[in-house]
Amino acid sequence: MADLSTAKITREGAVERGTHEKQARAWRRWTTYCGSIGLEHNLFLDGFTRHQRIKIFGAFAVALREGRFSKRANGTMASKSVKSSIDLVAATFRENGYGNPTRDEDLETAFLLQRQYRALAKGDTKEKQQKALPVDVI
Repeated sequence: MADLSTAKITREGAVERGTHEKQARAWRRWTTYCGSIGLEHNLFLDGFTRHQRIKIFGAFAVALREGRFSKRANGTMASKSVKSSIDLVAATFRENGYGNPTRDEDLETAFLLQRQYRALAKGDTKEKQQKALPVDVI
């Protein structure tokens, strides 16, 4: 038992504290989402086909994008943050002995999710470029 505990501690040391916090936040959002669709007792989507899991993750991406689980007032979540959150939830699946639910049969990011991520990226608001102040003004 001591070896199992030591192995767990060693694995946790492989990533920074901030990564653990982000993964925990993503997992909380996932559990909240699962509860909202009646899957609070099936967080790892047991009994669903690969295609069904991918579709559920696509729906979760929509919920994340809409900011349903964020405290921020600005509403939408950036596409990179949506993808990162989904990747962190998938990592939790893997840590618990499940396959990556966002991958297709070829072990690539599922085609449906690739398209969805691309659409989200196109919808991100672009940062407004501003001219720098000349040195003599400063």
